[in-house]
Amino acid sequence: MKDFRDFGEFDFTFDPELEGMTEEPTSMDEISGNLGVFLPNTEGRTEFLPPDPEKVPQIENAIDQASEAYAQRSPEDRTRELFAQMRPQRAILRAIMNAADEPISESNLEEIVNEVRTRKFSVYSTATICHMMETAGAIQRVTDTGAPYDSVEAVPAIVEIDGIEYYEPTTPPEVHWLATEAGLAIMAENKPLERIEELFEKEADYLKIYKRVLTLASEEGGTTMPKLSAAVDSDPLIAEPTRVFFVQHFTDLLENRDAIEWQGSTWAVTEVGRAALDKLAEVEDDFAGEEQEQSFAVAAETDGIKW
Repeated sequence: MKDFRDFGEFDFTFDPELEGMTEEPTSMDEISGNLGVFLPNTEGRTEFLPPDPEKVPQIENAIDQASEAYAQRSPEDRTRELFAQMRPQRAILRAIMNAADEPISESNLEEIVNEVRTRKFSVYSTATICHMMETAGAIQRVTDTGAPYDSVEAVPAIVEIDGIEYYEPTTPPEVHWLATEAGLAIMAENKPLERIEELFEKEADYLKIYKRVLTLASEEGGTTMPKLSAAVDSDPLIAEPTRVFFVQHFTDLLENRDAIEWQGSTWAVTEVGRAALDKLAEVEDDFAGEEQEQSFAVAAETDGIKW
């Protein structure tokens, strides 16, 4: 068998085609398309280099919860800022705060948040949101009795095997979450009716749509999403000549202002929603009679919208 380590037949003479090649940066044109030659980094390629912190774009008004300055601020101020920054997650934040009115286990809280996720997409896990809320001072870790979780001592169990005693680790109690005074104070600052008035003023052109959604949600047992879709999505006000909204736009904004709530399979109006509906008493909506019956017939057979 030939020994490939034998370099006796290898030609070590200088290749004249490489004459003039130096270690200086060479442009692509000078290589003349020779793919066998390594191209120096003449274009500042950085895809294989770690990012330069000075060139990473900074998010305006981003919250740095790890900073010392953040820790020195009051929990009310931090919680108020967190709720404002995480406005798209308002439904989840509110669900957590309402559930944490008394000690609630992580597993039970996870179920509540997952139910909200069925209609509110979130890139944050429940653990991540709870961590941010805890750092802000809105909620705290406690035991099932409401005692601070830090007060729990991990005491190992003593077991005896063949007459010899051993320490055996024990499972710590499950973490429970409880709203803090600061968190409850910020929740009390919520003025849903004022925010609804601002919404109606901002979207005055669509008041009859808001009235329609609230009216259907005020029916006994609430209203389904297909029924709302049939009643709203084909309305010329939002569908012609160019579509501007779907019904989800209105349900999201009303839910974020505590006017309607999801009850598993239907939307139901709240006391805040009834008060908002009273404010729309003089708004005329011609969605009734035969048009209403046809739309609801479509809802019974499809997802709601009339294509």
